Amino acid sequence: KPSITYNGLYQSWFWGGQASGTIRMQDQNTSGYALGNEAQISMWSGYTVNKWLSGTLRGIYNHQKNINGEFNDSHPETSSVDYASNYGGNFLDIGLGLDVAIPEKMGALSGHHIAFEWIQPIVSNFNGYQLDRFGALAATWKISF
Repeated sequence: KPSITYNGLYQSWFWGGQASGTIRMQDQNTSGYALGNEAQISMWSGYTVNKWLSGTLRGIYNHQKNINGEFNDSHPETSSVDYASNYGGNFLDIGLGLDVAIPEKMGALSGHHIAFEWIQPIVSNFNGYQLDRFGALAATWKISF
């Protein structure tokens, strides 16, 4: 899973980017197939409003290759999820985030960070037939000590 990340900062603005991938090291597993390789590029920018509040905007591109091979058990393919060609594709998402750092004056909660990011699919170019993608809310709670 190789990756490389860059971050930048100028006054209250910050930005960055990351390129990462998943490289499958085998042609098939013991069941007769292997998931396809993946590549992802993520770029973000944000603004720090004050010491405890910042917001971000992020773009995410994800490329997933098809499954190689097929399940080696004798079973009839009864639905679209049984076909290896119905996996992967190219996807573009946008994320809108908010990060709150609890100030030191808050006593027991000092050092806590609470972050929320809404990730909305913009483009979904599926390989074959797949269920549509929907937006998702990611929440993170970090504690520094």
